[in-house]
Amino acid sequence: MRITIWMVILTIGICIPLYGLEEFPIRTSEMQLLYPKVSGSIVVWKEEYNDGIVKQGIFGCDLSDMVRFPICLGTSVTNAPDLDNDIVVWQDIRNENSDIYGYRLSTGEEFPICTDSFDQTMPVISGNMVVWCDNRNGIENTDIYGYNLITGQEFVICSEAGNQTGPAISGNIVVWKDYRNDAGSGTNGDIYGYNLLESRELVICINSLDQNSPAISGNHVVWFDKRSGSTHIYAFNLFTKQEIPLITTSSFKSYLAISGDNVIWSDLGSNARDILGYNISESEAFPICTNSADQVLPDINGYTVIWKDARDPLRQNIYGTYIPGPVAQLTMQVNALEGDPHTVTPQKGIHSYAKNEVVSIRAERFVDCPYVYRFDHWEGDVANPNSALTTIIMDSDKTVTAIFMDDRVCGDECHPYLTGDLNWDCEINLVDMSILANNWLGCTKPECD
Repeated sequence: MRITIWMVILTIGICIPLYGLEEFPIRTSEMQLLYPKVSGSIVVWKEEYNDGIVKQGIFGCDLSDMVRFPICLGTSVTNAPDLDNDIVVWQDIRNENSDIYGYRLSTGEEFPICTDSFDQTMPVISGNMVVWCDNRNGIENTDIYGYNLITGQEFVICSEAGNQTGPAISGNIVVWKDYRNDAGSGTNGDIYGYNLLESRELVICINSLDQNSPAISGNHVVWFDKRSGSTHIYAFNLFTKQEIPLITTSSFKSYLAISGDNVIWSDLGSNARDILGYNISESEAFPICTNSADQVLPDINGYTVIWKDARDPLRQNIYGTYIPGPVAQLTMQVNALEGDPHTVTPQKGIHSYAKNEVVSIRAERFVDCPYVYRFDHWEGDVANPNSALTTIIMDSDKTVTAIFMDDRVCGDECHPYLTGDLNWDCEINLVDMSILANNWLGCTKPECD
């Protein structure tokens, strides 16, 4: 029995991106640009364009080459795009009501997600899960629904009385603004959540005054809170169950987003709206863009921040920058007694992630004749040590080992049955000759009946 050990070494360190805080334009147009979103190096947004008549579409851009590309074009009104890695989702009224559609960037495939006859709006995505607001039970009783892209299953997340709206998702946790405790005034929204893995609802914040615009990344849920009259920013740690006030200035705040430990928003200062940030682990606020014109609709993924910018009075603009911060380095190494197994994701090499980011790790069966190995288990701080696909939270230095076992057996891809091996033991010997002799001149043709 051979054992192959794959070493997955994760180290946390502080580094400053080479980009600094230099801003750069992503898209400039004389027509409307709205709702920019970013995942990795891909940015998507809603854009008006003129094709004889004014139309609306979803467009994208890869920051590595700044080439703009279409995702969904047509006369239907498209709105509110979101993306995670390879999948873009948006709301679309091509069917006379608002539905949810998706697009796979790697293949160029568009596909429907929900086309119920009532309105579905505000889609968000994390991994294989798409979540949205759904009006099928009444416009005064908006619910939260979800869809699993792998299983094709649609499911209800929350259908409590009153409106549930503004969903956000990170991994297995969905959060939203909930009016179940509002007496009809429309001023007492609370923050609720749901653990998809455990099928369990979560109470995040039910203060008597309004909480809205929740966002989530990993263990951190953030929202705008009006318990003190002004719009403040609060956070809740899902692991420690601790609520923390982050920003308590009196300025008007809007468009909240979070990635890792970094929270960003649009902040109305003395003259215009700026993009500001706050690092939760360092308890430190920092400016991102304070141009004299308005900056709104920010989004963040890792250390990439984007927003809509009004510095050019004649054109619409989307700008971006890279912010500094702590990173987690994932060093993937493979130690094998024989062969060179490489069926692990991420692949061998060094990979950087935001601190506290939830990282997926996958190990698959390895075949490179004559070597055949199967995954057995993980050793280390992983979510599920017995699952070949699991996650690890990059909150500190980690060492994770994937244990692979020798899986060579007679008849596998590397050790096929030989012609003449009549008892399928991968050997041709006298036993096979005896079987042949016992059946010599046998006949199973119909004419031999």
